[in-house]
Amino acid sequence: MRGRSLRVVLEVNSVLTNRYSGFFTYGAGLLEGMAELTDRPELSFFCGSKAFAHKDWLVSSSNITSKENGYSRESQWNVCRLKPRHLGIWWRMLRFPSLQYFTGPFDLYHCNHHLMPPTKDRPRLLTVHDLRRYRYPQFYPYSKKESFENAVRQADHFIAISQATKSDLREFFNIDDKRIDVVYHGGPLARYQQHITGLSDDRDSLLKQFNLRPGRFFTAMASYDKRKNLPNLIQAFFQAAKNLPDDYRLVIIGEPPRREDVFSPDEKADLVKKVIFTGPLDDFTALLTQSTALVYVSFYEGFGLPILEAMSAGTAVITSNCSSMPEVAGEAAILVDPNETEDIAEAMKKVAVDVELRSRLVTAGRKRSREFSWQRAAAETVAVYKKLM
Repeated sequence: MRGRSLRVVLEVNSVLTNRYSGFFTYGAGLLEGMAELTDRPELSFFCGSKAFAHKDWLVSSSNITSKENGYSRESQWNVCRLKPRHLGIWWRMLRFPSLQYFTGPFDLYHCNHHLMPPTKDRPRLLTVHDLRRYRYPQFYPYSKKESFENAVRQADHFIAISQATKSDLREFFNIDDKRIDVVYHGGPLARYQQHITGLSDDRDSLLKQFNLRPGRFFTAMASYDKRKNLPNLIQAFFQAAKNLPDDYRLVIIGEPPRREDVFSPDEKADLVKKVIFTGPLDDFTALLTQSTALVYVSFYEGFGLPILEAMSAGTAVITSNCSSMPEVAGEAAILVDPNETEDIAEAMKKVAVDVELRSRLVTAGRKRSREFSWQRAAAETVAVYKKLM
């Protein structure tokens, strides 16, 4: 390889088909970090045709331009017309054709989810984001694990996005330590950080849209995934709200599970009105910067990027004392037991009424968020590439 760049095929199908997820942020962040490196590999991308239609999301979100690095050049994209799901099944059964049939020669394949092809003896690297389906199988009774388990069997090496994920990978798959490198996410993407300084119009618009007062609401993140622990969060808010001004609200960003799974039958209508569901938002920075705190009390996270997003935005953080969340938050957040609504409620009350405590958390959070960068994540990822070669 002397005299030329390392050639890496990066699987981005999982990135482009999960825009509001950690997969997308990871892909965009990795490209953003790679663009800052002087010794960066020659990247090409592999995805299905449906995912390829969204490639501009990835290029724009990672704050890069095609003139600087060629990430948006058509020649850099290898698009498979077969559905990746069907191709993955074919590869599990027959192990041909090799990936080189679609991409041409390369040095290393980097998979972000579970599409693991034969590669003619080229190393295969798998980034493992989390093992929630193994840690909390009761939340995923219909989960199909064959593709991921095949990817784990076929991978030569692994990147885990936290020590907690590395520990889970060892526990559930008995992977040797030497085959796993931990590479943390960076903080918020550059586009996100730049936006924080020009929020006035967006802030006023969002606060008006949801009828909110600055500093009189908590923010939380939702998804269809029950590990996000929304029922306990909402119960805790209702407990805390008894000791807070009547105009306090809980703002939940994203798509929650079905409402009947979130609210208990005995909750009164006037209390339910205090909980606002925004749905997915392309940019929720304006809400974060004006909220009392981010309350992120998931049962399980592979990393927990919203913790860093809130800290970077100057927002206090309350998060869970389990999984990767203490690892990311360090000493810059209040840690609570996600199973104990009283514990969560007490933390919410403290942050709301104790201005000095909130100020300390904000200062510590800003410092903590600066310890994570996508340039560092990219450099450590390239170091793994070189080690495998």
